[in-house]
Amino acid sequence: ARERSVEGAPTLFFAGGLAGAVEVCAVQPLDMLKTRAQLSSGRSVGIFAHLNEVVAEGGVVLLYRGLVPELLCGVPKSSVMFAAYASARRLIARARGGLDDCA
Repeated sequence: ARERSVEGAPTLFFAGGLAGAVEVCAVQPLDMLKTRAQLSSGRSVGIFAHLNEVVAEGGVVLLYRGLVPELLCGVPKSSVMFAAYASARRLIARARGGLDDCA
């Protein structure tokens, strides 16, 4: 009888997609501030000044401007990468006789 792993392809895709969504949501405000800093024509202003400017302009919600396109790109990418990594690791472990010393 073949032992089935809990980490099947759908689970791996879901876990990767969820990780990608969390990543995008965590990084989006920082990316917005970075872009604002890069576009501030030559004036040297700190990151907190840009944060205050963005929040005053449109509230905290403005920090998440452009979130949907980032999610549409990041979630599938993370799903595939996570599943491919786990599958490759499993194949390598099987080829080594079941030893999973990749950790």
